[in-house]
Amino acid sequence: MKKTLVTLALLPSLIVMSTACTRDNIETIHPCFEDPEAYAPADLANWPHAVFCFDDRSCTDVQTADNRQGITSIERVGTRATVVAYSSAENLRFTTLQSGANPYDYILEVKDLDAEIPQIWMQCASLDRTAESIALTPLTSELKLRLIDAPEALGRIEILLPGMNNALYLFSGVTEPASQPATKTLRLEPSDLERTVHLFPMLSDRPWNLDFTISIDGAQYPGTLTIPRGIEAGEALEVDFDFSQMASGSYKVSYREAQYGLTPSLLASNTFENARYDETFKDKNPYYNVYVLQGSTWKSVEVHNALCSNAPRYHEQIWNDWNNSKKLRDTMCYAQFLDAFNGPVRVRVEKRGGFSQVQVRPSTWDIATQTVAANTVEFTLPSWEHRKVSVEFDGDRYHNLFLLPNRPDPAREQYADGGSDRYFRNGVYYFGGGKEHTLSEDDPIRLTSGQTLYIDEGTTLYARVEARGSNITIAGRGTLSGAKLQHVGSQYSSGNILIDVLNNDGSNNCSGLRIEGITLVDTPNWCLRIFNTDNVTIDNINMMHWILNGDGIDICTGKHITITDCMLRTYDDCITLKVRHNARPIGPIEDVKIERCLVWTELARGIVVGPECGDMTSLSYQTGGISDVTVSDCVVLEASRANDDNFENAGLAVMAESAGSNAPGVPGPIENVLFEDCVIDDIHSSGRPITVTARAHADGKCTISQVTFRNVEIITRSGCRVSGIDPQGNIFRNLTFENCTYNGLKISSLDPSFLVCTDIDDVTGLRFE
Repeated sequence: MKKTLVTLALLPSLIVMSTACTRDNIETIHPCFEDPEAYAPADLANWPHAVFCFDDRSCTDVQTADNRQGITSIERVGTRATVVAYSSAENLRFTTLQSGANPYDYILEVKDLDAEIPQIWMQCASLDRTAESIALTPLTSELKLRLIDAPEALGRIEILLPGMNNALYLFSGVTEPASQPATKTLRLEPSDLERTVHLFPMLSDRPWNLDFTISIDGAQYPGTLTIPRGIEAGEALEVDFDFSQMASGSYKVSYREAQYGLTPSLLASNTFENARYDETFKDKNPYYNVYVLQGSTWKSVEVHNALCSNAPRYHEQIWNDWNNSKKLRDTMCYAQFLDAFNGPVRVRVEKRGGFSQVQVRPSTWDIATQTVAANTVEFTLPSWEHRKVSVEFDGDRYHNLFLLPNRPDPAREQYADGGSDRYFRNGVYYFGGGKEHTLSEDDPIRLTSGQTLYIDEGTTLYARVEARGSNITIAGRGTLSGAKLQHVGSQYSSGNILIDVLNNDGSNNCSGLRIEGITLVDTPNWCLRIFNTDNVTIDNINMMHWILNGDGIDICTGKHITITDCMLRTYDDCITLKVRHNARPIGPIEDVKIERCLVWTELARGIVVGPECGDMTSLSYQTGGISDVTVSDCVVLEASRANDDNFENAGLAVMAESAGSNAPGVPGPIENVLFEDCVIDDIHSSGRPITVTARAHADGKCTISQVTFRNVEIITRSGCRVSGIDPQGNIFRNLTFENCTYNGLKISSLDPSFLVCTDIDDVTGLRFE
């Protein structure tokens, strides 16, 4: 979160002394005000003034006066002083005007962000600097709104300014939100050919969206102008709505900016058509309507349903319900759309039913929502990197909405020829036309070396895929669904795997697999299994399925693996790295990078290094191990049902066990694993954030070493299970927790509330930094 610090930046040539200066004594400062002659308000000296003096522990003195003349002396007690002048006391309040309290209790707040805000000028400096002179500079910025050639039918223009601060912390001179970032609403009436308002700085200097709605003849026309940087202190701003070209069906919005006292220059502008709504998919989904603002059009987005399993509530009842005959699964939704993401993207979601509150997660992205109509909210996806989100109404995570935007695929033209919506030629299987295509379960798509499966945007392919060989690609912007495949099982699901890369024929020479851009739903088993393949790239895929013991991405023996920008919701493990008994040959996993992924496990583990790690003792194997793994900038959106009597399930996990039921020996070593800049985002109260564990083995001891959790943030509103280190008699070496936090509190030691170890004698080199 960025804090806006108000600093002094004045040219000496613009300073003029406004009162006579006298020599201060050691106990008293006689204030000497110096104002910028070129642009200071002419009546600045007549504004109400306030002076706050501080030391590091308290406020030492407070003075207020109706004008500058009332501030005759300042007691020289403390180390710093803040002087503020404000054009009116209306809509402002000081949290306290009594000295002696904690310095951070002294705040100047805006009462109503949407009402008129007075001008505020200030200086925050040391007492020594204050004794030399007081040179006030503007805290508030001045915004001029202008109408040019407004049409007679023009009604009100409503303008939204997001992420606004509304509180000045007087001790530090920093502006922040009083509670949370808020959106200021401005309204421009047809009679307001020019209106001037004053603003606090924004929370961030990042790009932002100036959203507006123009009323003409009773119709509403929304629009968005992306501004390259946020509003800071002391700026001169102008926004023009130019309707001079309305006769040809367009208008222009321009945004200008400069430092206070200078002439604003153009920072952003765009020409809009008369805004309109596209309602192609309106009310086609029983739960949600979704729109994305593109240009001047709210474009409707198709919303799809997907089953999900509520493990905390129904796990025991649905364990053997492989085809959902008990109808205990819930229905979540997801929406996909294409946008260039040249800047923030505005989204509107209508929940077809009432709600009282809404949250957009990951929560650390601070995406604020605004209720704009009955059962309807708007919010901004801030960037390409922060575009995939879960929208959750009234805390309901089992009827939520995933937004899964994408950029247009630059490679599409080489596959979509416009002639056929389905073909196989030149090594390419193509499915498109925005249609549904269904293949027999007994006739999967079989990819071999050098071949490509391309599922085009808006297209759903009901099929399963088997791949064998090198340099295989599965890509597009469409959906591969297993909804029409058999969902069967006994103790575990035994249906077909949705994408099965079966390079386990003993050759171990397959290299080059790329899967990107597609969405996978409703697998009857594991979703994506990759055997014995090196140089694998999985980028920007999405996954949602409900089947029990249904893993997401299973890497089973391979080197040089990259998994990035994925959003996965599974019942079992979302991403797991394994050395299994049925790999041919069994070999290690090395050099894996998992970056910018969002994972949601209903029952098991979000991202797990392991659990199967080969077998170092059985004569049939004597190989395995997992090493050099980095997991960075990932978010665990959900994890639940961690067991009371073991530490096997968690959001982020390192776990060692043997290669499988046919390999009962000691698993290979796990070493050099880094989890960095990850977030456990308010998981279920029965979920566990972190685990490092190994199952006990009669034949010997396995080793887990050089495991680091760095900058891992655990956020929980209702509590969760404790994280754990569980050696079970195995050898754990050099485990490091560096700058890891639980609700902002740094984890600096073992603690029964945050992190426990079942047997510290089995762990050497446990460090907290």
